[in-house]
This record gives sequence, structure tokens and C-alpha cells, in this order.
Amino acid sequence: GTFNTSAILTAAKAGGATTEDYSGATIIEDPKAKVPSGIAFLGSTIAIAGDLTDVKAAIDRQSSKSSATINANLLRQAQALSASEDAWVVSIIGPPPIQAPAGITGGKGSVLPPNTLQQIGGGTAGVKFGTNVVVMAQAQADNAADATNLAGMLQFLANMAAMQAAKNPQAAALANGLTVSASGTNVNISFTLPESQLQQLMSSHSTAAKKPAGSMPKKQ
Repeated sequence: GTFNTSAILTAAKAGGATTEDYSGATIIEDPKAKVPSGIAFLGSTIAIAGDLTDVKAAIDRQSSKSSATINANLLRQAQALSASEDAWVVSIIGPPPIQAPAGITGGKGSVLPPNTLQQIGGGTAGVKFGTNVVVMAQAQADNAADATNLAGMLQFLANMAAMQAAKNPQAAALANGLTVSASGTNVNISFTLPESQLQQLMSSHSTAAKKPAGSMPKKQ
């Protein structure tokens, strides 16, 4: 990317973050985080984020005299996404370091079987801004059967959300713009929404978040 590091540092400090100088790089840290983590910038084009041990190790590798290499498959995908997307992410390892919301996977009343995310062994995602905002993602499953099952379950969730138009028009609008399919071991996800509609959704969400909680009625 291209980062305005001085502006980011100023904003981070104003928000209560602390900084640490390490091997020529400045690490922005959250003093309230339960697990020590941070963000560092190598020049103005590379950002590193993660726990402090990994961030410092990455800085050490960058500044060491020994030549560092990147996985050829990872490099190929990164170059392709950089050329086609405005913002993107790629991973060649899995499962993803995220946890599905409660009620989505496992347990009574859940809609996805337990360990669903464990089927994912890597993937890519990107977003392209314009009159229409286009989001694409591709997850790599262990095998074709897992990919087909995962795609079917994600499409099922989208269909459920689309049916809630009366109760939740925002969720329905998002679901209607979503397409899920499987191709071999890949699960392909695409999402398109007019920029104006996305701005309306974000605005309404922000307004709802700012509304004060209801007060108890006064006794007469």
C-alpha cells in the first residue's frame, strides 16, 4: 500500500496508543490489549501487524543482511490481486485465525456444523471501489466435497437473510448482492452493491449505534 505514516502515528497517539522504536521502525501498540500486539511500517509501502513477537521478527528479517525469500505461490497471488483490487488480502495457510459468531457453527440451534472453518486451507479476498462496490473472495477447501458443502451452507445463510426483508431490509439487501459457488476445491464468493446504497447502510448503522439506550419510565 501507500501509507501516510506520520498522520497515522499522530492519530494513533491521539487515540491512546503507545509507540516503540525497534531496529529503525516505529511500532504502534495498544496498551489496553490483553495480548501484546502492534502495527509497524517499513518505509511508506509495507505495514506489518500481529503480536509483538511476530512483528519484531518481521522487522528483523527485513533489516538483516541475509536475503529473504517469499513463497512463489504467495507472490504470484499477491501480484495478481494488487493489479486488480483496491484492497486485498491473501493467505496460503489455514484455517483462518477467526472465530465465527456464536450460533453460526456448532452447538444447539447452530446453522453450520462444528469445525466448518477448519476445512479452509487458505484463500484470497479483495474489494474494488466505484459506482458499484465489488467484493470477491475465494476459499480453498481440503477437497471438492468440502468445497461444495461449504458453498451450499453459505448460500443457505444468504437465502435465509434475503427472506428477512420485512424485519431486516439491510441484511436482505446485502444477501441479495451475494453469490456463492464451488469450483473444484475452491469456494467462490462475490458481492456487489451500489456505492450509494452501501453508504446508506453505513450511515444508518452509525446512526443506530449513536442512539442512547431507552430510559426507564418515571413513577407517577
